[in-house]
Amino acid sequence: MIFHEYGELPNGKTIHSKVQLKDNNCEVYDVPERLAGRQCLITQEGYHIPLDFSQGLAYIKMFFPTDEEVKNLPCVVMTRDFPWDPSRYDKVKSDDVPVLPTPDAVPDPIHPEFNHQGEAIDVNYGEYDVISTEVLDQDWNVENGNACNTSGRVPST
Repeated sequence: MIFHEYGELPNGKTIHSKVQLKDNNCEVYDVPERLAGRQCLITQEGYHIPLDFSQGLAYIKMFFPTDEEVKNLPCVVMTRDFPWDPSRYDKVKSDDVPVLPTPDAVPDPIHPEFNHQGEAIDVNYGEYDVISTEVLDQDWNVENGNACNTSGRVPST
């Protein structure tokens, strides 16, 4: 594999630019198989190059070829042979105002008590009788041994 306009690290691990690889018509599948990805590169010539993942980063296992490998293996060019200018693909998409399509049917909310905007929706918990607060205060006081306290206030401790 030949990588033009590339930064090489001596320890064998090199950061690969997905954009630079795609700029040379290389298909980049940089999602791990554990997340249902393909975890490989496919070159213009159709070669499949596996990607290794370590700590969430994709790597290509690379080493310097022997003289025999240089003679016998195909030469695959991974990036273009002219000065790489990554800024040619720059675009500040976050400044664009997104236009979301209007769905034909509104799906059911994810949580039964909230709508899709996170606002609480009316939930019918059944019928209930309205009781005056005076009756509730008396019941509370009797249950808690405070028969003389009918103020509606909870005594402090």
